Amino acid sequence: MLYGEVRSSSVVGEMTVYPLHRAELRLADIDLRGRPYAERCAVDEAVRTRGAAYLARFRHTTELSWRMPVLFAEALQDGRMTIDHFDTVWRRLDRHPGVRARIDAGHHGICHGGTEGGTVDGAESGASSGAGLPEPENGRSLHIDQVVEKEVLDWMRGVPRTSSADHTPDRQGPGLVLTVHRLGTVVDRAADEAVGDLAGHR
Repeated sequence: MLYGEVRSSSVVGEMTVYPLHRAELRLADIDLRGRPYAERCAVDEAVRTRGAAYLARFRHTTELSWRMPVLFAEALQDGRMTIDHFDTVWRRLDRHPGVRARIDAGHHGICHGGTEGGTVDGAESGASSGAGLPEPENGRSLHIDQVVEKEVLDWMRGVPRTSSADHTPDRQGPGLVLTVHRLGTVVDRAADEAVGDLAGHR
């Protein structure tokens, strides 16, 4: 055993899996681009050797690190979220009928400091990537992203890091789990709300 005495679930998590989760998220952080070339090449090669599925999850996490920076920062601090969680957020948004319809139509939604159909750093909304997303450099998020980010944050904060059963002798696992199944439900609900908000601004 890694520990011979009863410890709280949050302590066990910090001793075992949480550091691994944080390390993986840090590798996926968009700030990786500011690191030395040799370091970026090493990380890129390591990710590619894990296969196409892992590479997709990694890149989705990287994208959400700038689309939902507050969530990403808090997930790093919390330690319970993984790249699988961020991949779930990305995929549920990508497959949501309402979100997909707005992206396919070229709508950006409501951005910080602007309104639907307005400009982003002097550029026409919808003209940057062709995928309905703002450029990462402008630091602005879609209204849909903002709503989803807030809901996921509230959900994560609402799941305690310790359990009422921590005092029992057989409670030696990590803290309460943030399940990707429940996360998908949270994202779907938030996306429904955000799309409804945008429809009301027409």
